[in-house]
Amino acid sequence: MATKHIIVDDLSVEYLGATKKIYALQHVSLDINRGESIALVGESGCGKSTLGVSFINLLPLNSRITSGTIKFISNSKEIDIFKTPTSELQKLRWSKIVMMAQGALNAFNPVMRIRDHFIDTAYSHGWKNKTEILNKARYLLKRVHLDSERVLSSFPHELSGGMRQRVLLSLGLLLNPEVVILDEPTTALDILTQRNIIELLKELKKEFNFTLIFITHDLSLAAELADRVAVMYAGKAVEVGDVYDIFATPYHPYTAGLITSTPKLRGESTEVTSIPGSPPNLSEIFKGCPFYERCPLRSNVCINSQPKLTAVEEKDGHLVACHHASKNTLEHIKQGDWLSTIQ
Repeated sequence: MATKHIIVDDLSVEYLGATKKIYALQHVSLDINRGESIALVGESGCGKSTLGVSFINLLPLNSRITSGTIKFISNSKEIDIFKTPTSELQKLRWSKIVMMAQGALNAFNPVMRIRDHFIDTAYSHGWKNKTEILNKARYLLKRVHLDSERVLSSFPHELSGGMRQRVLLSLGLLLNPEVVILDEPTTALDILTQRNIIELLKELKKEFNFTLIFITHDLSLAAELADRVAVMYAGKAVEVGDVYDIFATPYHPYTAGLITSTPKLRGESTEVTSIPGSPPNLSEIFKGCPFYERCPLRSNVCINSQPKLTAVEEKDGHLVACHHASKNTLEHIKQGDWLSTIQ
């Protein structure tokens, strides 16, 4: 039986603007199991990055948590992330949970050599032996196929994008964290470098046995790396399930739409069709289903009743939030014409 590592319960987060609020997350609940890889997928602005920074309580100053909790379970001890004092959270970050933000260059101090990043990170968590720190850094850099001596003496701008991404992976693993969170780990990298990063992540996860949470809009990356997928839309988790079930038999029309809008590299050639319309305005509270305006399966019940994330009887651990959830959803989307249903 899977052991829970992180429990997100009814989490809502809003951003306070000059004239309005943005409801970035709305009543999100999600269990993440120890040792698994889970992908948070969805369009830009769906709330996946907000959920990512919520795991370590590093939300921006203009944010407010209006409901819910995030609990991290380590050594049989349950830690409430939002109630943990800042001093304790600082110890927890990087040593237990590490998040690597989008854009590796932005993660480094441009006037510090790479060796100093490793030393400062270790010093801030109680390590004292510089030789031990650098030896660990050399080992990790070699594990990601880099020339450790050259990299350690370099400034961040002297490294390519792919090299910086690999250095960031090494730095993130320096303190043997239990949970690794990656925000768009392959963004702005060429296709060959993306492949190298994917293979490296597989190798490193196997060696260090951490729980991997990665945020992406790239469905191919999710298919390659994830054990489970959580599909997000308009600040909500609309479908959660095993990666094979999600891609083979999606129950939510938004998930099906994402799949049909992605070109296939293998198998029978199929027409690529995008999801029409735009995501809803997150400054409004939804009375009904947030996907209503773009959904070809919509009906009157969707207007006034917001669907709850509930279990799919046929699939163990598969959850979906849709009044018309069906194992035939993908076939309905493929056979129908998106545009003919959206007036």
